[in-house]
Amino acid sequence: MSIFAKARKCDLKILDEKLGETVNESHKLKDLKKIILASKEYDEESAKEWMNTIINERKERGENEIRQQEIAERRRQDEIQIAEQKTQEEVVERRRCDEPNFAEQKRRNSNLRKLEYEERMRKEEQEMAERKRKEEQEIELRKLEYEERKRKVEMEFELQKIRLGAEGRSLNSNSVANQNVNSMQTKPKLEIHHFMKKFNSDENDISLYLTLLAAGIQIAKFNEIVKTKEQFFSLNCQGLDKGLFSPFCGHLRAVWGLLDLSSGGSNRWLLLNFDLCERIYCEKTSL
Repeated sequence: MSIFAKARKCDLKILDEKLGETVNESHKLKDLKKIILASKEYDEESAKEWMNTIINERKERGENEIRQQEIAERRRQDEIQIAEQKTQEEVVERRRCDEPNFAEQKRRNSNLRKLEYEERMRKEEQEMAERKRKEEQEIELRKLEYEERKRKVEMEFELQKIRLGAEGRSLNSNSVANQNVNSMQTKPKLEIHHFMKKFNSDENDISLYLTLLAAGIQIAKFNEIVKTKEQFFSLNCQGLDKGLFSPFCGHLRAVWGLLDLSSGGSNRWLLLNFDLCERIYCEKTSL
């Protein structure tokens, strides 16, 4: 039954005695339970309350015994410590009596302990200063890395704005030119990304790249104005304006190494005609 769940043999013997039953050491646990259940004085609720009280009293007695043992152990340890301390005091007293320079030795020991303490504090201060310096260096390094990343992001953003602006102007010029073209043979469309390499912030110089990008925009503008070979040669035969043409030639020389000549088509044709146009211009200006 549930009232016997946490009960021990000693608890059952006490409950049997409370119920007026006679038990001895020869009775086993199951015999004690049978005696309790067969008792005339047995009542389940009362027996349950008695059993809980008996178990709690047993636990309390056990806790008291443990506390008493702990108290006794502490007393024993205190007595041992007092005896050892007394022995040490006796030894010190004998040494003091035996050594005439005991006071000097004591002073030296005190100074030695003071020096050891000061040395320990000095080392701790040095360690703290070193840790603080390293932390400041790490903070400064992270700050520099953040500024560098921010600068690269800003440069890439500006480059993207320039590319988008150039592509937008190129698309607008292309739209206007397509409306004026009838049946003439047109050359392939030339865009900046056909002859400009992608900017790499780890390897390229931003100033040089912006200069080359400006040159690429000028080439794209000229390519949008001159749509056919007939228009180009017609333009060559007319009087050339040095103020308009010279920037194109100069930008062409600046980006000559970036043009993709392997693809042929518009890039190769544009370079050859620029070279021809420049020679014609030089001949006209020398007359």
